[in-house]
Amino acid sequence: MGSASKKTFLPLDPVSFTDESKTVIDFIADYYENIENYPVQSTVEPGYLSARLPDSAPYCPEPLEDILKDVSDCIIPGLTHWQSPNFFAYFQANASTAGFLGEMLCSGFNVEPNLLTDSLSSDPEILRNKASRSKEVVDYKDWQIALSRRFRALKLWIVIRRHGLANLMYHIRSDIAMAKRFEAFVRKDERFEMVVPRKFALVCFRLKPKAEEEDEGTELNRKLVEAINSSGKAFMSHAVAGGIYRRNNYSQGNRKLNGKAFRAQRDDSIRGTLYVSDIDQNITEEQLAGLFSNCGQKRAALNLGGTMLGFYPVKVLPSKTAILPVNPTFLPRSEDEREMCTTTVYCTHIDKKVSQAEVKNFIESACGEVTCLRLLGDSLHSTRIAFVEFAMAESAIVALNCSGMVLGTQPIRISPSKTPIFGFRFLLLLARETNNRLI
Repeated sequence: MGSASKKTFLPLDPVSFTDESKTVIDFIADYYENIENYPVQSTVEPGYLSARLPDSAPYCPEPLEDILKDVSDCIIPGLTHWQSPNFFAYFQANASTAGFLGEMLCSGFNVEPNLLTDSLSSDPEILRNKASRSKEVVDYKDWQIALSRRFRALKLWIVIRRHGLANLMYHIRSDIAMAKRFEAFVRKDERFEMVVPRKFALVCFRLKPKAEEEDEGTELNRKLVEAINSSGKAFMSHAVAGGIYRRNNYSQGNRKLNGKAFRAQRDDSIRGTLYVSDIDQNITEEQLAGLFSNCGQKRAALNLGGTMLGFYPVKVLPSKTAILPVNPTFLPRSEDEREMCTTTVYCTHIDKKVSQAEVKNFIESACGEVTCLRLLGDSLHSTRIAFVEFAMAESAIVALNCSGMVLGTQPIRISPSKTPIFGFRFLLLLARETNNRLI
């Protein structure tokens, strides 16, 4: 029970706002870390929460820790966990850090949802279930924006800015590829049939009834969906197409691995990875691989630090990060994009104290006109990298000879880029290819 306080009541105190927000964020992060441990769909009975409510609201303030404990003990058991690895129903739109940041900004700027349920209500077949049909529960989906016809523009804007179109396109294409694979499984299994052709990541299928029991097909599939969803092991949605009851499977993208399994996989990858620097620009990937080909173990490879490779002794250190798989979205897919690669170079070992403008001025003065530059870095590395696109391919060739020149306090390394920069020039090429008159 809380205690009364004589302090001035401040509904929005900056200090407590900062501290308590961190506590809530940690609580949410822990929830997502362990989400696979919960049944996908709630297993409680409608109205279970009423018996747990106190007779009256608290007269005095209560600690945030007590409130979060009630959320954990009372609220979470009643949730359907949309981010569970086994959730295959509907299209979710809240599964990103950027989305959370957008929600926080919406709340902070008082962009609140309209509670007029008559304007926000949506009641398609796929959102109906036994609890909603029986009217035993309040359907809070109609009290907010996430599943309605409207959306928060600020949240979408932040998601696009934070992830970028390239990553969003890659994610969508990955979802569709997974759906295609699932569709192939369904078509190979004689017990099931596709009701309508797959659309993007939506696969609509049903369990085939016996020929003489076609009229019972709807009830057969309804029972199957309820059995799957009530098991807590998976969650799917249903729909009716042309009078046929079917199940929907939505490919939800790359679900998070079990927290411990993910960390173990990441740590194993890091333990087997080296960070090699000070590589002569004339050394090829094949020559570099040849240096390490007979090492066998990471410890032996570390002993190669200081080996002369070309004109420079290479540095070999344990890596702090794992090697990410190549994102095919970034690779050139047309002659125009391959042409863009000939005018683009990749720069490493850039002093963190040097600004983007200083990098551009330095390279332009030595090599020629720069049309686009992307300077990138993070908190894990002591230097930054950059992709530089020139107006002329000849300038990119000249830039390769500038490798080793000192910029700030570091000698930079410059090598040909395998990917184009999707900047303004790319938009021009895209407009030309599609006869778009936006430019």
